[in-house]
Amino acid sequence: MDPKYRKLLYTLSKAETAVTASFLADRLGVSSRSIKTYIKDLNSSYSELIRSGPDGYLINREIYEKLVFERDEIPQDQEERIRYIINYLVEMEQDEELDINELADSIYVSSITIRRDLKIAKELCEHYRIELKIANDSIRLIGKEKDKRALINSIYTKEFEQNDFDLYKLQEFFPDYDLTRIKSITIEKCKEFNYLINGYTIDQIVLDIVIGIDRIRHSFTSEDNGEMSNFNLHELELARAITGEFEKVYDIRYSNEELQAFTIILFTHLLKIDYQSITAEDLKHIIGEDVYRLAEEIIEETDDYFIRNQNEEFFTRFALHLKNLLLRAKSNYINQNSLTETIKTSCPLLFDCAVNISNKIYEKTGYQINDDEIAYICIHIGSLLETSDNQKLSLGLVMPKYYNFSDEIRNKIQDRLAAEAVIKVIPEEDFQQFNTLDLIITTNPNLKIDAEKKVLITGIIRNSELDAIEQKVRQIRQKKKIETVINQLLSVTSDKFFYKNPDFSNKEELITGMVNDLLDKGIVGYDFLNDVFHRENISSTAFNQIAVPHTLTMNANQTMISIALFDKPFSWGGKKISIVFMFAIHPEDRKMFHFIFDNLISLLLNDENVRLLKECSSYAEFIEKIPYIKE
Repeated sequence: MDPKYRKLLYTLSKAETAVTASFLADRLGVSSRSIKTYIKDLNSSYSELIRSGPDGYLINREIYEKLVFERDEIPQDQEERIRYIINYLVEMEQDEELDINELADSIYVSSITIRRDLKIAKELCEHYRIELKIANDSIRLIGKEKDKRALINSIYTKEFEQNDFDLYKLQEFFPDYDLTRIKSITIEKCKEFNYLINGYTIDQIVLDIVIGIDRIRHSFTSEDNGEMSNFNLHELELARAITGEFEKVYDIRYSNEELQAFTIILFTHLLKIDYQSITAEDLKHIIGEDVYRLAEEIIEETDDYFIRNQNEEFFTRFALHLKNLLLRAKSNYINQNSLTETIKTSCPLLFDCAVNISNKIYEKTGYQINDDEIAYICIHIGSLLETSDNQKLSLGLVMPKYYNFSDEIRNKIQDRLAAEAVIKVIPEEDFQQFNTLDLIITTNPNLKIDAEKKVLITGIIRNSELDAIEQKVRQIRQKKKIETVINQLLSVTSDKFFYKNPDFSNKEELITGMVNDLLDKGIVGYDFLNDVFHRENISSTAFNQIAVPHTLTMNANQTMISIALFDKPFSWGGKKISIVFMFAIHPEDRKMFHFIFDNLISLLLNDENVRLLKECSSYAEFIEKIPYIKE
């Protein structure tokens, strides 16, 4: 139910006798005409809910009691209440106030509970540059319309679980609008003007658009922010063509300010259809020489992360994305990304590389990039990040020589495993080679070799046998990866830097304490602490139940990983963690850092592995148990 209707019903429910439209208008901060419209709307949905007479309006309490106890209308927990409160407030006029006690009564909680919720709601609003002002028993929102729309967007986005954001589920929140039609209009008009929309963000764009349309229909309009000069005539014509369709469908009008807001949203997500044929000079003209140079500098300075196999198409795509990103940053447009947490946890090293890039953007432009934007950078650079997990297994095929059958079978196996292994034919008598290979594939059931390193096949290779070989190869690769992580981890840890339930009240104290111990032993320099905090401030290093604080640059005097284990979850920037690995990395151990960082985080996303390790009471027990972690 619309918050203004709920407020009207609540006010009527508290009245002992009939009340006038002017009284209700004064309480709700609207006109008497609006009150009459609200009552008409409510009675059309709930017949005879509000009765009118010579003395004014009176609520039908029997119908009202049934209405207010519909459970889907009442927020059930703190998260739902915060969303409810913010949704209520953004529907109010800028100078309109909401009474805390009335709000508490309307959703059947205490005013103390509401005040606790407001502290969290206030922090959320501040993230979007909006002030939630609390004065005595009254609250109101103060902020720009575009920031309120960004806040509304975030509320709807948070309604969905990770990877659960799609247009059909979003449609349930906007029954008065056809989101599929809005999407089709936008895509088709963009095609007419030779543009593609970023496929990862199209549903988010539709959400932005429908929020804008709904706000316009309810007379909440955007302010002028002077950004139209950033767009050429062709781009403005596209924006007008799309908004013109929305004006016809939904009987609204886009003012110059609303057109400006829409154009910014649209062009922060567009890509030229013919981007593959764009020359360097064309690209400089499209994005500007300053952005072109910035893209070059960023790529050149990411050698710590092995950005490789660059080509013109990659650079063009990255540079166009950078231009859009900077436009969003300049316009204070907050880009939402429902895949952020998934990308961060499944590709930790890639995300860390993108954090490094976001820091370079900040150093060169002054624009801070949030986690959602960092996740989109990940998508662009993912194909170019080289990790250390690229060694192929060595396989041997042992079978009798008969014509060239062994070569044919070898080729079939090699075709299946081209990216993972190299296979060669080995004579059975050359058994000295067996122990140097990762896996032996043979037709001889009596071949004397460890069963863990052997796969038996027939002389006619079948798909089921290829599947068995492939599965075995993956098992071996996983085992070798875990062994490598463990061996490398053990080589750079020490009982001197092992902590069990350290007595620190927050992450800042913990980081400072762990760094000071490294500093005392000469492992790191005096700048290390500030560098760790700088990296942490860009984006939290918490992943699921673990945290991995480190610096952007590898500047330690010696490589060392400090370990802290907690029996009870430790608060880390809003997350509850049980294990901390602090990385201090010498420049020469860059590859080791990449391998351990990427794979250790992946292994410890497994809750069972976290449970196994966090229960260790000493470094010796940690060393004893770490070989038992599993993929």
